[in-house]
Amino acid sequence: MLAQLRRGRAIELSKTGKNICVEDDFKGTLADLCRRGFVNTKMVVLDGKEILSVYITQAGKFLLDEYQEDTKKMGSAYNIF
Repeated sequence: MLAQLRRGRAIELSKTGKNICVEDDFKGTLADLCRRGFVNTKMVVLDGKEILSVYITQAGKFLLDEYQEDTKKMGSAYNIF
C-alpha cells in the first residue's frame, strides 16, 4: 500500500504533463487508502473527457514524509562504523 501511495505521489509531482492519478494507478489498494484518509477522489476533465482522478491528501503526504524520515533515521543508526 505504501508503494502505491509513493507511486501516486510521484505521478502527481511528475513534469510529464500527465500528473493525474487514476484508479488503475493504485492496483487494488484504493479502497484501503481512501478509508485511511491517505487519498481522495475528484472528477477532472482530461482530453475532453470527465474522469475520476485520485489525489494524495495532506494525511497521505504526511505519512510519506514521516516514512522518509524514519528510513533516514534507521539508516544513520546502522552507519556507526
